[in-house]
Amino acid sequence: GSAIISVPSLANGATATGTVTLPGIGLLTRVEMNRAGWFTLYASTAAATADAARGVLVEPAKGSGVIADPRLAAAGVQNMNPFESIRSEESPSTTLYPWRFKNEGTSGAVLIVLTYVSL
Repeated sequence: GSAIISVPSLANGATATGTVTLPGIGLLTRVEMNRAGWFTLYASTAAATADAARGVLVEPAKGSGVIADPRLAAAGVQNMNPFESIRSEESPSTTLYPWRFKNEGTSGAVLIVLTYVSL
């Protein structure tokens, strides 16, 4: 399956956040972004909040609730190898996953496509 994240307009250097619907359990196989930037997908709102101040050059800690953390220097695709596990850490479990994107490219509309396999 795939899920699309769309931000109508985002200035260079600005950050957008939101939620995206993904399976309760699955595998993230690919992230495609239409501009340079840093995208982070989280397993819970608590994980997104705790991770908000992490610097772009700092790897997320294991078990921190970060599902995927690709940073692309230009528009393109990040194939997940190995695939990243999608699993909600909310209680009760949900199919809404928080995300954050920092635009490191030109200002404008942002389109992010997440490709996944449901388990």
